[in-house]
Amino acid sequence: MAIKPTREIVNNAVNTSFVLTHYVNPYFEAPFHFHPEYELILIEEGDGVRYVGDSVHKMRPGDFMLIGSNLAHLWMSDDRFYMPGCKETCHSIYSQFSPEVLPGNLSSIPEFHNVDHLLRESVRGLLFTGDNLERLAQQFRDIVDSKGVRRWTCLLTLLDDLSSHSEYKYLTTSSYDVTTNTWSDKIVERVNQYIAVNYCQDITLKELSDIAHMNESSLCRYYKRVTGRRIFDYLAQSRIEYSLKLLRSTSYPISQIAMECGYNSPSHFYHQFKTITGYSPTEYINRVLKVKRSTAGLN
Repeated sequence: MAIKPTREIVNNAVNTSFVLTHYVNPYFEAPFHFHPEYELILIEEGDGVRYVGDSVHKMRPGDFMLIGSNLAHLWMSDDRFYMPGCKETCHSIYSQFSPEVLPGNLSSIPEFHNVDHLLRESVRGLLFTGDNLERLAQQFRDIVDSKGVRRWTCLLTLLDDLSSHSEYKYLTTSSYDVTTNTWSDKIVERVNQYIAVNYCQDITLKELSDIAHMNESSLCRYYKRVTGRRIFDYLAQSRIEYSLKLLRSTSYPISQIAMECGYNSPSHFYHQFKTITGYSPTEYINRVLKVKRSTAGLN
């Protein structure tokens, strides 16, 4: 399944031209998303999995990354961070800045040649490494409390130092195309394929979690973060779409259609049908299907 990320709107604080701040929360909570701004992010506390473009890797404290413009990404905290009573927190320092805050025509300014190259490379996402990593990370921390012009010049200096005094690994494969910005997730694929085959039968969360090789709460959380919707909302959508086909192509009574679509309770079927279509089944027959058939008869 090709998954489209959501676009995040980046809002700068008053009297600033770019974002530079601490993030502290019980867990990382942004969905799979992208934004036109570049993003520098340093993971201070919290571990789990990072998704960047078409790659999936373990995420650890100390990860210092540069995410290119419009490159989709997601930080997924480890399961323990969602457990009641967890005392740990997830903490990062991040900066989001648009090309407009940088000197124009970077490629034509000799002093910014290395920075220009670094930003071009960031289209694949970069994980910084090397002997200078901790010094550069501390340099990033120190900028957070700076203000005014110094804040801007410190960011440029950091980008220059990262381009000249660090090593890096790519976070995506060479074949990833940021213009499509889709991502195929094997866990979501397995779950959706199972639903596609079995949506007319009873499907339990236990079955789906066994297929995904995850516990039930982790799967629900993971599916929602990656797709933007709940598993059983997807199941309901599949069932109601099938019920519409049956209403159009058969003369089955509504109660039989409900059973054919996997609903043991007609009232549950009625409720989900109206939630998804805006009509009750009877209203759909009288207001939509009859109008379509009448119109078709006039043509």
